[in-house]
Amino acid sequence: MWRPLMLIVLVAVPLVALLVAVMASVLINGDVPTAEALRQSERGVMLVDVRSHWERDRSAVPGSLHAPWRNVVTHLRRADVGLDQPLIVYCMAGPRARWAATRLQQAGFTEVRELRGGHADLARRSLGSRSADGDAP
Repeated sequence: MWRPLMLIVLVAVPLVALLVAVMASVLINGDVPTAEALRQSERGVMLVDVRSHWERDRSAVPGSLHAPWRNVVTHLRRADVGLDQPLIVYCMAGPRARWAATRLQQAGFTEVRELRGGHADLARRSLGSRSADGDAP
């Protein structure tokens, strides 16, 4: 009888904590419109692509750092990114970027924001994006 209840507690509590952290991240930092992200990347703000390897292979924004969402903190530490480096995190549509931004903030990164519109909008607006077949995505 207690096993199903314990399982629910072990699964539900971490999920609720993550949801609260994600919502706090959105309320505190908000998101960045695509045009603003492109302007900021020219001023030293780092674009962090948290999509999978195969997504990145198909289409990437030049100058962005690839750090898959599941290991985003490890990737940024290995790349020697400072905790005070301004970051704009993006994925294809938003959920993975939101999760990655929350993890980065929990790890001590202080200037983390999310890209509104995801990679699809960023690629459309960035003339320098590349795809595997050489065409703009």
